[in-house]
Amino acid sequence: MLELDVHLTKDGKVVVNHDCSLLRTTGLDLRVNEVNYNELPLLKTSQTIDFDPGQNFNGSDDEESRKIPLLSEIFKAFPDVMVNIDVKEGHDELIHEVHKLITDNAREHLTVWGSAQSSPNMKCYLKNPEVGRFFSLKRCMQLYLYFYTGLLPFMSINETHFEICLPETFLKFPNVGNGSNRTLFRRFIFWIVSKAMCRPLLFQHLNKRGIQTYVWVLNTEEDFRRAAELGVTGIMTDYPSKLKQFLNEADR
Repeated sequence: MLELDVHLTKDGKVVVNHDCSLLRTTGLDLRVNEVNYNELPLLKTSQTIDFDPGQNFNGSDDEESRKIPLLSEIFKAFPDVMVNIDVKEGHDELIHEVHKLITDNAREHLTVWGSAQSSPNMKCYLKNPEVGRFFSLKRCMQLYLYFYTGLLPFMSINETHFEICLPETFLKFPNVGNGSNRTLFRRFIFWIVSKAMCRPLLFQHLNKRGIQTYVWVLNTEEDFRRAAELGVTGIMTDYPSKLKQFLNEADR
């Protein structure tokens, strides 16, 4: 599965970019929705990787390779691969255009979409209930409430994918886990939150109901092993080659 975020350009093109701003990836302080597609700046040839301090991603110098991709290009390049789409700014026009691309390419069975925000997430469901959808933040909180009160088996669930973070991974970010006298306290807090969120019984229940369960963003073998112990059905990573190697070794 490919996981990505989409935004709408000024002239109504659906492009793949994590941020609504272009500053981090292109160096120009513009918003995606302020620029026509053909006027979008090129991606920088080198990117500092926020989640992996000291590392850089060195891209191509070729201008064609540095264009911000259209969602339609992703669909064309990966016709048989499931795509998980985060509709970041979930306004009606963006949802309509994404849905049109899904249906025009007959990808209803190869798409998961939604938003962390409740309203756009529900708009996705109402647009087409046949397309897979992940939980919004509000629905995640409701699910945990039902889980800890013992009412989860009676909770109606229309979502198909449950995607949460693995809290302790945030301790690896330089502004969270290092350089502070409160590091031990922070680690304790993240440990408590992780214990509350990552319950194997919860994942087992959802898996039995046919709901895919994922944790993000895991980039080390230690994280992969932790996810496997939890019994999730999927792992989101920035290093798919590392994950593939781990899974191959685990199958031996």
